[in-house]
Amino acid sequence: MRPTFPLTLTLTLALGSTTQAQVYKWTDANGQVRYGSKPLPKAKRRKRSTSRAVGCA
Repeated sequence: MRPTFPLTLTLTLALGSTTQAQVYKWTDANGQVRYGSKPLPKAKRRKRSTSRAVGCA
């Protein structure tokens, strides 16, 4: 095993678990479900709860 492998693995797991992305979901006029990284300009804001898994399964 390379000496840098444990360090790389530790950093990847530590930094990768804190990364989050905002994803928006909407249905267009044709009934197609769409996803994007930015909300539509006329979108209504809704509060939504999410569950986050802790640990590994």
